[in-house]
Amino acid sequence: METQPTADHHEETAEAGKLVVAADRPLNCDQAYYVVSAGANLERPIAGQFREWLLDEASLPA
Repeated sequence: METQPTADHHEETAEAGKLVVAADRPLNCDQAYYVVSAGANLERPIAGQFREWLLDEASLPA
């Protein structure tokens, strides 16, 4: 059986500037992207930093 990465692993990976897969199945969206998090996690500084980074990256010209 394959083990799932821990929350600590995801946090360390994010701190290293890497993205992690958030779910084991894709969320299909026609014209939008969503930042999804469990409620309490939105209050964590790293979650806010990631959200800001993601929005900055999304606003860069292709």
